[in-house]
Amino acid sequence: MKKVALIMATAAIFTLFVSCGSTPEPEETAPEAPVVEDTSAEVEETEPEEIVVEEDTSASDAEEREAILAKIEEARKAALEAGADKKASNIWSELDRVYNELKNSEGDISASGADLAARYQALTAYAQAKDEKKKIDDNDFAKYDQKDYDDGSELLAAVEEAFEAENWDASTGDKALKAYGKFKNVTFAAYKQLALEERDAAFAAKKDADSVKAGVSRKEPYKAAADLFKQGDQLYAIKNPEGAYKNYKTAKEEFSALYKDVAAKRAQAQQKLDEAKKAVEESEKFAEKADQETPILDTEEIEGIEEASTVLLEEDEYEAPEAAEIDIPEAIDDNGKPVEVKKVEKEETETAAEKHAAEEE
Repeated sequence: MKKVALIMATAAIFTLFVSCGSTPEPEETAPEAPVVEDTSAEVEETEPEEIVVEEDTSASDAEEREAILAKIEEARKAALEAGADKKASNIWSELDRVYNELKNSEGDISASGADLAARYQALTAYAQAKDEKKKIDDNDFAKYDQKDYDDGSELLAAVEEAFEAENWDASTGDKALKAYGKFKNVTFAAYKQLALEERDAAFAAKKDADSVKAGVSRKEPYKAAADLFKQGDQLYAIKNPEGAYKNYKTAKEEFSALYKDVAAKRAQAQQKLDEAKKAVEESEKFAEKADQETPILDTEEIEGIEEASTVLLEEDEYEAPEAAEIDIPEAIDDNGKPVEVKKVEKEETETAAEKHAAEEE
């Protein structure tokens, strides 16, 4: 046993010596290229976490509330300007009470605020319709458009009935608005006719002023009256017959005043001229009689007696007075454009009876 262990130990020592003496030289190896990772491979993307920011709704709610209250205030102001506080005092007081409660309330007021604004608007239309009807009644305008007047009166009565019964809402304002529109149609038709009539009167007054040459002797006021006349035509052309009527009326009054003033002064001047001529004629008769009784030499001058050629009063002299007249058409159409007025001959105006009588003669 000892012998076998000795043999194995000797073999191990021999193997150790052999391996140490025959260690090979290291082999030269080519450097390896750096390894590049393939980035084309799909990389799993991760979405960033969503950051939730809580909105401050208190600011937007406050702004919305202010906008609603501003709209109500605007509607209330319009109703006040229309006189709704006097024409419907009970309803006005009730709406103001609701308005004050709404201003001091909390929470959402969008629905109640819109309804309140619409109610103020209904009162505005009602007050305007009342005023328009009063204008028609005061001036007897209903005859110019009886149908619209009757329709408007019926609608207005329905609105007032709803007010009295306290059974109305914002939709009642639609009836009030329609009533106002009907009454406006009546006044439009009335002023359209009246404007044309007043224009004819203003044109006649201008012709009178032209007859005394007011455009020369009173140039500035004459031009002012003519400008008013022309502005009336412009207002009529843009469908404002009431404004046109007022302009024509003022122009007529100013042309008439010019005519009366200039005509009166010309009459005074003519009277003085006539008196002077009469004095000359009387002087001539006196001189003729005196010459018969007591002849005098032609060269003698007698105090108080003017020669026949003496100019006692200078007559008005005008340089092309027609040039001072401002041209205005005698008639216009619905668009304010001049239209030619046909002059009717006398023969055309003869009645059938007159023609029959003439034939019998």
